[in-house]
Amino acid sequence: MYQNEIVANAEAKFLPMTDGGEAERPCLVIGGVQVYAYFKDGALVVSIDADDAYPEFLNGSELPYRFTVNGEERDSMGAPLNHPEHLHDFGDYSDVQ
Repeated sequence: MYQNEIVANAEAKFLPMTDGGEAERPCLVIGGVQVYAYFKDGALVVSIDADDAYPEFLNGSELPYRFTVNGEERDSMGAPLNHPEHLHDFGDYSDVQ
């Protein structure tokens, strides 16, 4: 783990939902990123706001991320990343830096 990851993890803050309204959701702030997690319509919603992410965590202007469920990496639909139905050929991106 890199030193900046250790510092960001140690400085993480949890902001609980306090008014019960739709405008405010439980939030974890880590490395400048706001990660909201809440239940809505029978599903767990995870929303990431990376507008204020610390520059050292960005890859260009993008924030790399991974989702895991019970320790297994998942795609955005919840399927295991190694599940054959969810493997797609997205072309050759070897020139992307």
